[in-house]
Amino acid sequence: MTEVTFIKDKKDLLCGFKSEGHTGYGDKGEDIVCAGISALVINSVNSMERLTTADLNVTSNEIEGLIECQIEGYDDNDVQLLLKSLELGLQQIKKRYGEKFIRIEKKEV
Repeated sequence: MTEVTFIKDKKDLLCGFKSEGHTGYGDKGEDIVCAGISALVINSVNSMERLTTADLNVTSNEIEGLIECQIEGYDDNDVQLLLKSLELGLQQIKKRYGEKFIRIEKKEV
């Protein structure tokens, strides 16, 4: 299962996320759910790096299926839009394939 945790501040602004694990929906190289999650997460990181002025601290480990992103300057409207877009896309995957393969939560720091 892939677990995605969105980190938010006390003002309810998203300030980072962590995606970890492989969904187990299909065999390696054939897992469309894992591929969809990865595409959304990686595109969001790339978009924030290239299209905003925010500073990102990204950690990844392909074997563990880990991508963790902490964002300085997360209060930027563009960053918030990209993070909300990521959340929306992941929620749609969860709605289609279920909690057996993806769990999404928010955590306040």
